[in-house]
Amino acid sequence: MREKLMNNIVLKIGAVLFAVLVWLMVVNTDNPITSKRISNIPIQFINTEVFTNNDKTFQVADGTNSVTVIAYARRLNLNSIQASDFTAIVDCNKITDFNGAVKVELSYNGPAMALEEARLVNDTIQITTEDMLTEQRDIHIDVEGTPAEGYSIGEAFLNPNTVTIQAPASVMNYIASVGVIVNVEGRDADVTQMAELIYYDVRGKTILLSEVDQVTVSSSVTSVTVPILKTNQVAIVCSDVLGTDAVAPGYRYVGVECDTVSVHLKGLKAAMSGLNNITIPSEELDVSGATGDVVKEIDITPYLPGNVEVIGNNIVKVTMKVEKLATKEFTLPRSAVHLENRDDEKYEYEILSGTAGFRVTIRGLADDLDTLSASDLSLVLDVNGYTAGTHALEPRIELSEGFEWVSPKTITVSITELEPETEPETEPETAGIDEMPDGNHATFGAEE
Repeated sequence: MREKLMNNIVLKIGAVLFAVLVWLMVVNTDNPITSKRISNIPIQFINTEVFTNNDKTFQVADGTNSVTVIAYARRLNLNSIQASDFTAIVDCNKITDFNGAVKVELSYNGPAMALEEARLVNDTIQITTEDMLTEQRDIHIDVEGTPAEGYSIGEAFLNPNTVTIQAPASVMNYIASVGVIVNVEGRDADVTQMAELIYYDVRGKTILLSEVDQVTVSSSVTSVTVPILKTNQVAIVCSDVLGTDAVAPGYRYVGVECDTVSVHLKGLKAAMSGLNNITIPSEELDVSGATGDVVKEIDITPYLPGNVEVIGNNIVKVTMKVEKLATKEFTLPRSAVHLENRDDEKYEYEILSGTAGFRVTIRGLADDLDTLSASDLSLVLDVNGYTAGTHALEPRIELSEGFEWVSPKTITVSITELEPETEPETEPETAGIDEMPDGNHATFGAEE
């Protein structure tokens, strides 16, 4: 009987199967299959170049970046299964709707015998896409503080002065400006330093790009230099005005005025040394043929030394004043006419014209003519070298500078030669002797 049992292959196989069945019954009774939820399994995106190659970017619509798995395993194995045993993958090459639900694929990386089954609680997520933009933005400088007394801030410069930003369109549109801040309080020399770039929104509030995903910048810092310049106040000087004697007939040049008598300058100390005034050259100032004021707005920048600039307005308004001449008539009495170089011992002089006075017309500026009166005027006739006869003499008028006698007229003078004076005849006298009638002489003396 024993030999039959030992040599019967069928019985042997049957015994093994029976033993397995018995083992399975024991296992199922003492170590059943159960399940647990495993959360926070990160989602990995692969083949994302499908977006970048088309200048796109994407994000999960609700911000979900992980999934939850329900794992099934024998009770004794279940505790050993962790989130790190699973990989959740989204293959971007398999996405057909770039603004919709995409499939999440799950793979198990742990011991094969430990897990019976695993499934995702939600095997899809919602994504949205938008354009990926690359822009170059200028960097502006905000200078804070006040330099030392007698100094001012020059034109600051940056290296580099731009930054290249790559970001989703929604982020790029949120960035209004890029700048750096430099403090120059109390400084009397140039300030050079590395400054961190600051990003601002439209309200001027700071944006922390380091906290924003999918943003890259070409540089986070830049070198900034702020020149600290010496300041000085200098006078504006006009050179000689050209054409002052060539204004239109009936007009007169009366002077030049400048609306700015001095300007503040800033520049390098060496350039500012000895700079006391700015001279506007004559070629800028010409009144030839003018019939009124000539006004010019002159940029004084070309007349500054190198490395010097104006603080404020660099345009100076220069007015070259040209006024129209006026005329005024005066009547002078005969007593206002004076003869010069007369010879009263030889000639007698008589003014024949001007019995009612002499009318003279004076031309000058209206304001000046208002200060002039007839008593201020006199006519002079030079009779030197004139002999007896009637002569029409051109008078000379005594006028202050700035006045002109218009159309002078001659004055007729009669010159009469005086007759020489003759002395009366006298008889000779004989002291003490009287002539007697008979021709005898008598001697005046004592009586005998």
